[in-house]
Amino acid sequence: MGGYDEGELDVTTRLPKTFETPLGGLQLTRIPQEETNSVAAYQPQMSWILQDEIPEHLGTFIDYRGIKGPRSTYHNETLKENPLIRRFVFKYAVKLERILFRIEKAVLTISG
Repeated sequence: MGGYDEGELDVTTRLPKTFETPLGGLQLTRIPQEETNSVAAYQPQMSWILQDEIPEHLGTFIDYRGIKGPRSTYHNETLKENPLIRRFVFKYAVKLERILFRIEKAVLTISG
């Protein structure tokens, strides 16, 4: 998950980041990655948002997050409710949905 462009610039710092386009003058509203230490700003924000998942369900390395899967494949056991879905895949999907919900609740987006 990359999220450098999620950090909002303070309104008082936007004026120096104004530029002209054929549509008129525009201002940056997000942290410009190439001019700031955006990793240092991004890391604590995401760690706070996902703090309940780290380290048991979510691994973190600088600006990367990896969702940990189950340690077992449960001998490829399937769900009683749907024999086409393996238990370990379902457990991972539930964990993924919970983490994505936390990100959505923080009004962030994921792309890629």
